[in-house]
Amino acid sequence: MTAPLPARSRRDELRRMEEENRLLSSEVGVARQASQITAELVVEQFVKLEEILKKLEEAAEEERKLRVALAEKLAEAARRERELAEAREAAEAANRAKSAFLAMMSHEIRTPMNAIIGMTGLLLDTPLSTQQREFVSIVRQSGDALLHVINDILDFSKIEAGKLELEKHRFDLRSCVEGVVELMAARAHEKGLDIACVLEAHTPNALVGDSARLRQVLLNFVGNAVKFTEKGEVVVTVGARQLEGDGADALHEVHFAVRDTGIGIPKDRMDHLFQSFSQLDASTARRYGGTGLGLTISKRLVEMMGGRVWVESEPGTGSTFHFTLQARAAESARPVFLSGPVPELAGKRVLVVDDNQTNRQILTLQTRSWGMEPVAVASGAEALELLRRGEEFAVGILDMHMPEMDGLDLAEAIRRFHDAKALPLAMLTSLGFREADPRMEEFAAFLTKPVKASQLYNTLAEMFAGVVATPAPAGADGTDGEAPLPGERLPMRILLVEDNSTNQRLALLLLERFGYRADVAGNGLEALQAVSRQPYDLVLMDVQMPEMDGLEATRRIRADASLRAQPRIVAMTANALEGDRELCLRAGMDDYVSKPIRPEELVAALVRNAPPRASAGGSGDRAAAAATDAPAPPPPASPATFAAGAGEPPPAEPPRPRPLAAVPEKALPPPPEPARETLSAAPPEEVSPLDPAALPRLRAMLGKRADTMLPGLVADFARDAVRLSAQARDALAAGDAETVRRAAHTLKSTAATFGATVLAARCRELEDRARDGAIEGAAELVDRIQLESARACRALAAPGEGRT
Repeated sequence: MTAPLPARSRRDELRRMEEENRLLSSEVGVARQASQITAELVVEQFVKLEEILKKLEEAAEEERKLRVALAEKLAEAARRERELAEAREAAEAANRAKSAFLAMMSHEIRTPMNAIIGMTGLLLDTPLSTQQREFVSIVRQSGDALLHVINDILDFSKIEAGKLELEKHRFDLRSCVEGVVELMAARAHEKGLDIACVLEAHTPNALVGDSARLRQVLLNFVGNAVKFTEKGEVVVTVGARQLEGDGADALHEVHFAVRDTGIGIPKDRMDHLFQSFSQLDASTARRYGGTGLGLTISKRLVEMMGGRVWVESEPGTGSTFHFTLQARAAESARPVFLSGPVPELAGKRVLVVDDNQTNRQILTLQTRSWGMEPVAVASGAEALELLRRGEEFAVGILDMHMPEMDGLDLAEAIRRFHDAKALPLAMLTSLGFREADPRMEEFAAFLTKPVKASQLYNTLAEMFAGVVATPAPAGADGTDGEAPLPGERLPMRILLVEDNSTNQRLALLLLERFGYRADVAGNGLEALQAVSRQPYDLVLMDVQMPEMDGLEATRRIRADASLRAQPRIVAMTANALEGDRELCLRAGMDDYVSKPIRPEELVAALVRNAPPRASAGGSGDRAAAAATDAPAPPPPASPATFAAGAGEPPPAEPPRPRPLAAVPEKALPPPPEPARETLSAAPPEEVSPLDPAALPRLRAMLGKRADTMLPGLVADFARDAVRLSAQARDALAAGDAETVRRAAHTLKSTAATFGATVLAARCRELEDRARDGAIEGAAELVDRIQLESARACRALAAPGEGRT
């Protein structure tokens, strides 16, 4: 058994146990206190958790409500989107219906309008009394006005529907502006207004853009200026500033200003100018007419071309309409009349007499740019005073219509100081008008207002080269002044189908000489539309044309059973080979005229293909009354008879179009040209660019109007030469042999017309290579064509100096 502990040890044990109990009690107290704190914290956290849970529940409820609201919004948005889609589809359907309606109405309205205009033009060609001619002229003018209104409304509708697109092509800016001014010149001169245009020196020659729409805007502004001006002048000014880039294709802002001396515009009406269907006031609409759409359309078109429109005006003083456009310049050969001082003209003093300050300024600027020394005065008295003081001049330019002393009186007075050799005179006339006055013989040349720089240059060059253009006597155009013209004896409705502007103009002039008016189509597609609108007696059809050539157009015309009467179709082409004639015959053509067109060949073809007499019916009935004294067309000959060399037998049936195979070879002479061997061997500078007889022959073709029309034809040829040679080069780079061939063919035809034999030969060589598909390495030939084009243009612009 264990021995009892000593008393001291027990005490120590007790003290130890008491200490442990005390410590244990202390720990228990601490634990109890900790538990209490923990409990309090747990309660506190529980309360907070409850608050959080409550907030989460509230947030969840809010989220639920938001989800419901969002779902409702999405449903509403979807509904609205469906409604918008339906509305958009309905609007597009309405727009399509509108476009279809406009297209239909365009066709339905234009067709009878074209018939009205065309048939009134035909009626004006027939014998009418003075009163009848006045009535028909009113119908024609009203038809033109109505067609203009229709075009305005259709253009406005296209712009509103966003369907109007601008084209991008290279065009000659000067030609575009001068063409518009020339077109409005007749109306301006009828009102006794002076009209002119000024292109500032730094303006690009050529631009890339939509020339048709620019022309439309210019026509509207210039037409309004003429319409609202009773006296004074209308002047078009064109300038430009470079925006970006460098070189030939730099971006320019071109600024146009059309200034008039008309009625002006009140300040409180300025804001109405460019609003649709708006005019200044009701009296303006009643007096001047119009739809009020022209300025609106012009403003939209200008904005589409990157420009803006604004106007400056003072009532009773006049207005200036400004607009700009942005376009890139295009490379172009600078015409000789824009190339600075000209040796043949430099240093020569020129006397300018015109009462209009703008005309004096234009003539001064133009002549000074060629190195001449102009002296401009406002009256005949001032001019005579200069001559009395002993002033010497190389040439005088006199306006015809001036107050106190007109051009004829002044010319008569000038001859007291200098004869025609010492001081040749040129007259400024309106639209080539010449009075029947013997004093006209005092003038060596006549300039048509508004004077183009090219026209003035050509006239001065001719005068100083000794080629004096005197007024042609009656009958000098190759027609008998007493005998009736072919168009009077054999009236016909003629359609000219030709894509080249120069050939178009020349053919129209020749037809006009013979008493015919002709409608014009630019290609085979336009020809089909023309013959479907109204009947024609004769179609002069070019063979090589873009979009649809003359052969295909002829086939389709012959296959069209809806035509009331088939027209006679005469081929016009520079190709004069037997195979080409056979192609024309198989296509359904009736006759053949080779290019360059000769007046005697053209009139012979017109006579051969005149409509049958009234007994034959058809469109010939229109000509029966006037053609009773005309010789009947030659009877047809069969190919076999012609091949055998026998004469043509009497016809066994009513006369028909003379078959193409029966046209004698001698009636199809090729264009004159030097031998190919000679051209190949001689360097370009040793061969004259022109046939020496070219200009005299061309003058004979144009007859009385040669002086006024030849400068424009030469300018057209220069533009066509630049355009076609550039087109050939671009097509060559793209490997497009067909375009190369067509460009070479067209330029060959035009060159032959102007006697540019070297150029025509080069073009024929390129055409042959392109036809065979051998255009590789033809770049050098295109270079030579461009060189020959420039030489020919220089020679045509300065007769007598062509051997460069």
